[in-house]
Amino acid sequence: YQGGAENAAMYDNPVFTELFNTALLTVDLVAQKAIMEELFIIALDDVPYIPIGLVKWKVYWWPWVKNYYGESESLGVLPPVQFMWLDQDLKAEMGY
Repeated sequence: YQGGAENAAMYDNPVFTELFNTALLTVDLVAQKAIMEELFIIALDDVPYIPIGLVKWKVYWWPWVKNYYGESESLGVLPPVQFMWLDQDLKAEMGY
């Protein structure tokens, strides 16, 4: 939406903007839904954004660390490191 504060892609389609403004002023929910469906089709055709998954943080670990699946905590407790183990053969095979 061209007038939107979060239009990072600088998307500008006059037809989309006009329909969007009409949808904002439409009180009949059935009519508004029809307008929104049309807007979705326009947006899918224009591809103004390519969505990427955003996360607050990422967790990486070496492939030879076994029995660890990326958890950073569980109910306020650190991951159970006593159950993790190192696959020394895989580590050596990878040159470490």
